[in-house]
Amino acid sequence: MPSEPDVVAAPVAPQPEAPRVCEAASTHLPAFAHYWASHAKDAEPLDDLPRPQDFVTVCHAMAENVQLCMHATYRSAHVDRCDAVLLRLDAATRAKVDGLFLKAPAVAASDGSSR
Repeated sequence: MPSEPDVVAAPVAPQPEAPRVCEAASTHLPAFAHYWASHAKDAEPLDDLPRPQDFVTVCHAMAENVQLCMHATYRSAHVDRCDAVLLRLDAATRAKVDGLFLKAPAVAASDGSSR
């Protein structure tokens, strides 16, 4: 009886535990802040990072695939998938994340005159 060939499994990037993914992702706030700001159109990053608990609250409101992609380790192992998920969020969801990491767009001052 011929023996079966050994199967070598490809290494798998560790995934954060699903129930605690947002808490785990909050330990990588600088990486996510950089990622988010680098993909923002005409927006500047905030000078300070959000409080971890504020990030966790927003993260928990997201779908599971979004939560996973907010985690730096998972995102780096699934770049294309996470870009597709994170960079195509609906406007309301994107605004929640923007509020954590980006300065509000400057509003043109109006002096009431027409020029």
